[in-house]
Amino acid sequence: MKKFFICKSKFFKNPTFSGLLLILFCFLAIFISNTNFWKTYNYIINYPLIKINTHDKNFSLTNIVNDILMTFFFLEIGIEIKHEMLVGSLKNKSRAILPGIAAIGGMIFPALIYNFITKEDSSISSGWAITVATDIAFAVGVLKILGHSIPHSLLIFLLSLAIFDDIGAILIIAFFYSNHIDQYMILLSTLVILTILSINYLRVTCIYIYIIFGILLWESIFLSGIHSTISGVILGILMPHSSYLSSSKYEKSMAFLKKSLSFLNKYFILPIFAFFNSGINFSNFENLSSSLLPFGIFFGLVLGKPIGVFLFSYLSVKFKLSKLPVGISFKEIAGISFLCGIGFTMSIFISNLAFQNINEKIIYIAKFSILISSIVSSVIGFLFLYFLYKKIKLKN
Repeated sequence: MKKFFICKSKFFKNPTFSGLLLILFCFLAIFISNTNFWKTYNYIINYPLIKINTHDKNFSLTNIVNDILMTFFFLEIGIEIKHEMLVGSLKNKSRAILPGIAAIGGMIFPALIYNFITKEDSSISSGWAITVATDIAFAVGVLKILGHSIPHSLLIFLLSLAIFDDIGAILIIAFFYSNHIDQYMILLSTLVILTILSINYLRVTCIYIYIIFGILLWESIFLSGIHSTISGVILGILMPHSSYLSSSKYEKSMAFLKKSLSFLNKYFILPIFAFFNSGINFSNFENLSSSLLPFGIFFGLVLGKPIGVFLFSYLSVKFKLSKLPVGISFKEIAGISFLCGIGFTMSIFISNLAFQNINEKIIYIAKFSILISSIVSSVIGFLFLYFLYKKIKLKN
């Protein structure tokens, strides 16, 4: 019995399990969406729980998951990136800028391919930004299925690249798809950020103060019209790192926060996120054949993303603008570049904005195309890295 519990504990702690759990909930949502329970599922996840009259926003269960719970995931990423920038693989500036350069390539090439394929249909030209985003949660989930064979520096590279991708996507949304950005709330968000910077500069070690200002930051960014989860990344990066504080109490608090966030994100938030965002009904499958949209999205994500990410990474290293992460080769960068083609939730979010004034069939076609493209990208990326590390393992 004791051996059983030890094996069970090891299984749940294995990073592969959290990745598989994410995929399981994703396919569970797809399965339910194509049964008689589709209407019930759709009604529950979209039921408006709260209405914010002043900003004409409805808060459904899906909003709670995407806008509130996912902020905790981004907070963990922000803390992790801050750690790597100070004492880890991103401490070297030439290595830290590589993900940013790669992200730029990963946004330019998919958009160019999308525009080239769909140039004959002006009604879908506004969807060019659908292919620029990377879904961090799913990309990391697929990578973690490979388990302990993945170097930590490769995971950090993917996280950093995806963060730059998300920032780029948020800026695109703000400049091209937002008609109602609240400038006063943007100003308030800036003031909150400056306040957090100030208390960090003053070496304030009470973690609860940062959490309180983090809540204010989330609210102001949410009400501004910008995707609120970015507040998690900002707070994580702005919180002081224990390496330059002599407070054992703060160090213990941060250790507890990291452990709690890791557990919540792996076993609760990310699976719930997958379940609430993966429900796509295939009943209108015939609509796909009458549009250039699926081809633009598919080739933008499956080809444009990896070409852009890899090419810009390769050129930046060759021209000595940046350096590869420690222990990482261009072959591994190639594998990661395919995982960047997992657009999924952010791409779906942009498609809703891009085609909100067009008929619902276009949005359905976009969602289905994003799902197929993301699955293909994840399979290619996973198999590429799996066989690469299997070959390395055999050599060693």
